[in-house]
Amino acid sequence: MKILLVDDNVDRLKKMIDFLSKIDGINRDDIEDRRTSSEAREFLSKTQVDLLVLDILLPRRVEEEPSVANSLTLLTEISETTNLFKPRKVVGLTAYSEAAKAASRAFVEQTWTILESSETGDSWLLSLEKCIQYLSTPQGHQTKLCYGTDVLVITALRDPEMDAIRKLDWNWSPDEPLDDSTFFARGAIDIEDTSLSVVSAVADRMGMVSTAVLAAKLFAQFKPRLCVMPGICAGVRGKASIGDVVFADSCWDYQSGKFVRDESRVSGFEIDPHHINVARPVKARFEQLCADKSLMNGIWQSWPNRVSNPPKLLLGPVASGSSVLADSSVTEKIVQQQRKVKGIEMELYGLYLAAEQCPIPRPLAFGLKAVCDFADENKSDENQEYAAYVSARTTDAFLKRFGRDLIDVVDSM
Repeated sequence: MKILLVDDNVDRLKKMIDFLSKIDGINRDDIEDRRTSSEAREFLSKTQVDLLVLDILLPRRVEEEPSVANSLTLLTEISETTNLFKPRKVVGLTAYSEAAKAASRAFVEQTWTILESSETGDSWLLSLEKCIQYLSTPQGHQTKLCYGTDVLVITALRDPEMDAIRKLDWNWSPDEPLDDSTFFARGAIDIEDTSLSVVSAVADRMGMVSTAVLAAKLFAQFKPRLCVMPGICAGVRGKASIGDVVFADSCWDYQSGKFVRDESRVSGFEIDPHHINVARPVKARFEQLCADKSLMNGIWQSWPNRVSNPPKLLLGPVASGSSVLADSSVTEKIVQQQRKVKGIEMELYGLYLAAEQCPIPRPLAFGLKAVCDFADENKSDENQEYAAYVSARTTDAFLKRFGRDLIDVVDSM
């Protein structure tokens, strides 16, 4: 049993630790404690817990004032994203009825519980004990998460994206039909004394909708632990160069919003982006890959007629849209939506959304796309094959180095 107590009230925290550590089957080492929402977020990004007891009035950092908003923001991230490990049970805690009222809707929607603590009574502690006893009870007939495939690879284009993937030494078999409209190929990535099973498929056309539909179909059929989308993208000039590989740590649809007309009858567009973040365990391992300075130089050296400089590994937001861009003015408007954006492409938001909405067992999805142009008036196809090659080789290196580790993470969730 792993318990996380998040509370800036030190006296109440000590009281909970003393009480809970005396429950049969609970050791002091089973109980972790944090004081702020930031500390809790950092812990949950790396660790699965059975029970989260969360002070509803919590500071974001130790020097800041407590606020209900800080706790609700953390709860939203737990329930609506894959950034954090999801506790089996969440219990809210407060001594203030107004705070309980302000947070009640968020807790009710997730069927979570709020307890009102008291300095004089122990009924709230007894409720925590019952919660722990329930979580400790054998679950009887359990439904085991049944993953079917280690890695699913999806691309938007057969040439050059999937062609570059199929040239990797992944023991590919011939294409097989999944249904009347979808073909896939099986492979295996050999890693020392083990291997990762692979399924790959190409969308029937570019775009977020086609990618999301294909991903949902393949998730249901193959139940992958990991899903990666390599390929090509546009870079933001000044932030990326030709061949640079962009790891999309977050993604959004830059065309999402509302067309409006103001009082002067002037038309405009109000953006309403929905950002989806990649799971922290995947991001952390890409950060480790970035520390290998020799990797990209080796990939660059192996490509004939290479560009003047080796590609780099970049981590940052990527914007998705349904149109091919060759207009720098549109790119400038996208940068205004997110100043740190590194790449622009047409599919990743659809993939990330499909993974986020996928029923359990749910894959960890991420994109590794290489820059082939800058979405401006000079757009051409001359660097697409090179960018696809760099993306494929980077994907190969990432999965061989961290694939088994990430699969262990998925299986422990």
